[in-house]
Amino acid sequence: MNKKTIISMLAITGLMIGFTSFTADAATTGTPSVTSNTGVDVAAGTLSITSAPDITFNSNVDDIANGANLTVSNSSSNTTLETTDDQGYGADTSWSLSAVPSELIYTGSDGKANTLKVASMTLNGTDEVTPNGTTSVNVTSGKNEGTTTTSLSKIAITLGKDQQVFGATYSGTINWTLTGNTGTIGGSSTSSSTTAPAAQ
Repeated sequence: MNKKTIISMLAITGLMIGFTSFTADAATTGTPSVTSNTGVDVAAGTLSITSAPDITFNSNVDDIANGANLTVSNSSSNTTLETTDDQGYGADTSWSLSAVPSELIYTGSDGKANTLKVASMTLNGTDEVTPNGTTSVNVTSGKNEGTTTTSLSKIAITLGKDQQVFGATYSGTINWTLTGNTGTIGGSSTSSSTTAPAAQ
């Protein structure tokens, strides 16, 4: 084999190696298809009491000291309750609002607490409750989602005869509790709000 033949073979071999390398490089590409994620973050709804009214009654010493089971109507201008159930249970939405009024107490300058004798309190219609801080009464209920405004009617308090009554403001609280029954989808949840009425 002469020198020219060897040079020619080397040249051909070099060309073949270069062509192979070029072909391999030309066939290498990036990923033509990828998958990413998408979704919707849905914030949980609430079961809440947006607002509850302060409830006020007016009376006087003479009527309480000399009367018997004196019924006094509410003197407050605002008797509106606003509740919200937006938990998203659709046809299974069912909620109820109850109330627990406390005793009405006046604390004198001597530091002694004096409790007003109250036979009963009516918050919405005919359901009566004894204001003792433990007895509950159902106020209203519904099956609608969203915000509901309830205007309380026939709010009254029945005062017992009490010959030792002061001309002062007897104050207490009403604990309003909103309970949601979510049927078979979920369980039940509650939310509560407290507002203070006054009687005198």
